[in-house]
Amino acid sequence: LSSDISDLEINNINKEYLLKLFIDQIRQKSKFIEYIKESKIIDMNDYENNSKYEEAVENLSRRIGLNVENDQQSERSEQKINRAFLEYSTVDLKEWENFLKFLEKKINFEIQENLNLMFERYIEYVNQIIDYQIEDIDTQLLIVENKEELIYLQKKKKVLESDRYISRITKIFKESPISNRNDFYAAKILINKDIYNYGNNSIFKKILLTSIIFLVFGIFLVLISHAIKTRREN
Repeated sequence: LSSDISDLEINNINKEYLLKLFIDQIRQKSKFIEYIKESKIIDMNDYENNSKYEEAVENLSRRIGLNVENDQQSERSEQKINRAFLEYSTVDLKEWENFLKFLEKKINFEIQENLNLMFERYIEYVNQIIDYQIEDIDTQLLIVENKEELIYLQKKKKVLESDRYISRITKIFKESPISNRNDFYAAKILINKDIYNYGNNSIFKKILLTSIIFLVFGIFLVLISHAIKTRREN
């Protein structure tokens, strides 16, 4: 297969990449507002009209702070995220925790869907490359005169047609956490149990956002890269 495959996004996924995806979902203002609405942390029935409701949602999105700490030892061009914090002041801690649970579940589900779509496109791309290679061989077979070259092309075509790379990689993918909504996490939101009281009516809660990657997923990625490398060397 073409060496370009190794540069595809699906072969360059690691825990830092997944954590970045998770944080990027929160950073997108329109997306985050969508999460607030869907979570129903703000009840539309509490407002006299839609304009007031939209204003309340907008205000809440601005009050939730996201602070990202990068690894200072990593290269500036490829800065890795060390950890991230969500900060919000509230008097209803339970409501805030429910919102964070919703946020974690929703974002992980969306990332999982995107990864599944990425894998489907990857398989389509590999199949196209194989088809193109077979077409090229068929064209060469029509004009080749050298017997040794003819035998070589026939063998090469047979190898491509009998290759099990796609079926093996698909099997690995289906058995990985990415295919199971209950097992997959790009990242988890861990709640710091320390509560800081400022005055009588407010509670400041700091939330730690951290990346937890399943080992099976890591193995899956390594197998993809290894399989591509092996094919290229052969």
